[in-house]
Amino acid sequence: GCFGGLDPSRSVYRVPLRAPSRVVGHLLLVPGREVWDARDRTLIGGLAGQIALGLANGLLAIETRELAAYQAMVLDQTTVLLNSVDAEGRVVTWNRASEQTLGISGDVALGGRLGIDVAPAADPEQWASLWRALLRDGVVAREVTLLGDPSLPADKREVPLHVEARLLRDGDEIRGAVIVGLDLRERRALERQVLRSQKLAAVGLLAAGIA
Repeated sequence: GCFGGLDPSRSVYRVPLRAPSRVVGHLLLVPGREVWDARDRTLIGGLAGQIALGLANGLLAIETRELAAYQAMVLDQTTVLLNSVDAEGRVVTWNRASEQTLGISGDVALGGRLGIDVAPAADPEQWASLWRALLRDGVVAREVTLLGDPSLPADKREVPLHVEARLLRDGDEIRGAVIVGLDLRERRALERQVLRSQKLAAVGLLAAGIA
């Protein structure tokens, strides 16, 4: 079927393309009228090995791109800030929730130092302390306030976050860190609402007592 109608007297040779880990395909060959000798078969075997390595590398590149695209899609579906930085704190990945919460696009964020160049901390020493603790302990969880894009209204630029970070290591070498941030503004608003309700209730009790 691969070659159309063939003379039944002619053979089709199938040579497995063996990569180091698995067979990645087969090389199908239709010889001419002459018979292949040992030298021909040795040449084809060497050629098949080179084709197998090239095909395996191509398939690996495709799988790697697909995995990266899938991971990016997953990251963009999360509602929390979920980013990665290198060993110097420069942004490597920047998800959609970070763009929406801080008003900073991925194009602007990538390559900048998080908490310093990108979304600088309202209190620089607080961020420096967080980074020192992360390098020392390998994991850290703290509340910090980052500043969003300067074009945002003043009441929306300050973003309080609950930040959890963990180092990425390759053996003893620090390769970077994963940083997760939960926007605390809604929680803070609810806390203020509860506090206001408690104060009103206390005033009501006081008024009833006076009456």
